[in-house]
Amino acid sequence: MARRALVPITTPIHTSLPSSPLDGQVIDYLADSTNGIVWRLRYRSGSSSSYKWEFVGGSALSSQIMTSEGTSSSTVVDLATVGPVITIPLAGDYDFIGTAMIGTTAAAGAYGDGMLVAGPNGGPFNALDAADFGRSMDSSASSGINADIIFDRRRTIATAGWLAKMQYRSGGTSVTFAGRRLTALPVRVG
Repeated sequence: MARRALVPITTPIHTSLPSSPLDGQVIDYLADSTNGIVWRLRYRSGSSSSYKWEFVGGSALSSQIMTSEGTSSSTVVDLATVGPVITIPLAGDYDFIGTAMIGTTAAAGAYGDGMLVAGPNGGPFNALDAADFGRSMDSSASSGINADIIFDRRRTIATAGWLAKMQYRSGGTSVTFAGRRLTALPVRVG
């Protein structure tokens, strides 16, 4: 009796969501071709969300800037190196995590914080998170501070192709931000 050769099971990589999905259908979606990020998505027609493709596996989109840069602006601004910035490939609900190291040598009352913003490529950007993602304060009249700041928020991106980025502000004194990192992981998309 001749043995049959094993035939590998292959799953095609999708660059767009199927237009007529079936309940329970599973696909591999190429979220970021440059970095090889593939998301496994399952269609659930019974979901109460308008986004029916649920994330079941894969890596987060991520961007980081290691350069230490500062601002003394009391309004939210970009730093010299903008971002980090992530292009969101599909509309949907995402979990965003942002981190940075903050430092200042200013006297009492110095702080730095930031927020998550998003907008279509070319702007305008709108606040996704009006609350500070993190704040560090100096209670000493003579010494500076160094601290880590972080946010973890679930937000809805209404349109595919939007950019999500971090922006920063200070309490009016010079504050530096280093090791800035932003990640986005889908919850459900559509």
